[in-house]
This record gives sequence, structure tokens and C-alpha cells, in this order.
Amino acid sequence: CSYRHKMAHGTGIEMALVIPGVTNHMDMDEVLRLVAPRPLLVLSASGDTYSADASELVEAARDAWSDGGLSHLRYDGGHALTAERTEALLGWITQFRRSGAP
Repeated sequence: CSYRHKMAHGTGIEMALVIPGVTNHMDMDEVLRLVAPRPLLVLSASGDTYSADASELVEAARDAWSDGGLSHLRYDGGHALTAERTEALLGWITQFRRSGAP
């Protein structure tokens, strides 16, 4: 979820995302671009306030991956890491371990 969305909707900002002054320079779509060209998987859910605008962020950053290395899996439901999501995540990791990608 973007910082601007979280602040506009009163959604908490988890400690892993607390970077003093970051919103003066960038938001999460720019952070996603910093990962490119490394493979990146974004998991989000329709009822998850912590990933509410994930689809928009992924689309805004997609052009940074010319090889299609950015994947986004959107699920119904809330924030919980379900068995289905875990299986997809492990499958994605396995795919890149086999290919030798960094």
C-alpha cells in the first residue's frame, strides 16, 4: 500500500516501512522500481487495508521491468497469509531458484 493511501485512510504504517522523511522524496511505486531488474512478487488481497492500492502501485512501476520480472497476485479476502498464497509464493521462489536468477 502506498504511504499516501495509508495516511489518507488512517491505516497504520508497520515499523518495517518507517523511513524518516521518505514521503518527501518517494512513495511505494518508486520503492518498487528500485528493486528492478530483480524479480519481484507482490501479493495483495481485495479486503486487505495494508495492500489496498497494490494494483495501482504495480502498474505504475511495471515499466521498470522490461523482462516481465514483476509479478502481482491479487486474492479475495483479508491480510492473512493463506495456504493458497503460501503455495503461490513458494512456487514463485522455486521458479527463480531453478532458473538461477539473482
